[in-house]
Amino acid sequence: LFKGSIFRTTNGMAVVVGVAMFGAIIFVPLYLQIVMGMSPTKSGLGMLPMVAGLFSTSIPSGNWVTKTGRYRPLPIASTIIVFCALLLLSTLDAHSAYWQVGLGMYVLGAGLGLTMQLLTVIVQNSVDPRHMGIATSTITFFRTLGGAFGAALFGAVLNTRLDHHLAAVIGSLGGSKAPQINTNDTSAIHSLPEPLQSKVIEAFASSLHDVFLAALPVVAIAFVISLFIKEIPLRTRDTPVPVEATEL
Repeated sequence: LFKGSIFRTTNGMAVVVGVAMFGAIIFVPLYLQIVMGMSPTKSGLGMLPMVAGLFSTSIPSGNWVTKTGRYRPLPIASTIIVFCALLLLSTLDAHSAYWQVGLGMYVLGAGLGLTMQLLTVIVQNSVDPRHMGIATSTITFFRTLGGAFGAALFGAVLNTRLDHHLAAVIGSLGGSKAPQINTNDTSAIHSLPEPLQSKVIEAFASSLHDVFLAALPVVAIAFVISLFIKEIPLRTRDTPVPVEATEL
């Protein structure tokens, strides 16, 4: 299967998209809970703009691919939209309104909706029908693998930048060293006395800003990979696999 250039390229893009997608999806609720003070349940409901964005593009794009038989422009457009969404999310600070967060989430969902299921279709279209199950599970595996790497990578970025920003916060308050702050407990953060609480929340917002900026190069790599995805006609089960799909 990996001898086919379409199969290789699409799975490579799935890894990179998984890194950016899971990285963003994990840390947006963190912003809603810590910076905006939402409960876990409310932060889940607060993610609805992203779901709306997914629906607004995934369904029309699927219909468009069915009617035209074309799919190559969509992964390219997807990476551009996701890039813009991460730029929007990187502008958030400790005082941003929810509509700004919702706008960034909607654009992010719209970008992801163009490519999440489409990559599976591209892979399925490039292999022999008897390999359809293997191809589908393979791209799901690589996307999930990318998500695992993304969560670890951006989690490391968050922790590193949070230490830096917290040190700056304590310095601005005249402290010699940081007090013991349980940054994994949102209720503990919101029970801190002022002005320390506001400063810690500001440090979190600045750290999440750095996380979203760190995701931009990853999306840029996905954009470059998307340019190399070949387009072949959509097939039915009885249509043989074109030679282009199996070329190295």
